Amino acid sequence: NEKCKTPHLDEEKLKGIFVELFNSMIEDREGIIQTLTDIIKDLTDTTKLDAKIQREEIESKKAAEKIREWVNENAHRAMNQMDYEMEYQKRADVYRKIQESIESMSNEKLLRQNKYKETVVVLNLLKENEKPITEFDEGLFHSLIDNVKVMSEKKLVFCFKDGTETDRDI
Repeated sequence: NEKCKTPHLDEEKLKGIFVELFNSMIEDREGIIQTLTDIIKDLTDTTKLDAKIQREEIESKKAAEKIREWVNENAHRAMNQMDYEMEYQKRADVYRKIQESIESMSNEKLLRQNKYKETVVVLNLLKENEKPITEFDEGLFHSLIDNVKVMSEKKLVFCFKDGTETDRDI
């Protein structure tokens, strides 16, 4: 019968802390809007990533062609099959690594697109809300906050949907 070690957090206290957090954002509204605008600009500039993906796709085609050539050579002349298999595996490994690289970069691009969408939501909410709030707004909370981490009996971390985090004392 061990007592739960997670700190207890009263819902009203959490709501009050969110109101304070949001109002502090409103105080620095213009600065935050500028920062979010800069973040959006960075997230939408995928020219370097697109160029890397394009280069890797060219390399992927070359690697696939090398595999086809090797298979064709094996089909048209007598080869030691152990040597053939070893070389085939080397070529296939090169192709696989290139494909993994393309997939990784494509995933990064998708993550950037998702973060862009979430950042735009936060930006628009700040643009729409010019005045401090006097009471908890559940819609605003759910639009801005992804989750809240209880770090200790005295500290919370609010995780915004755009990926940023901010600490608050309880």
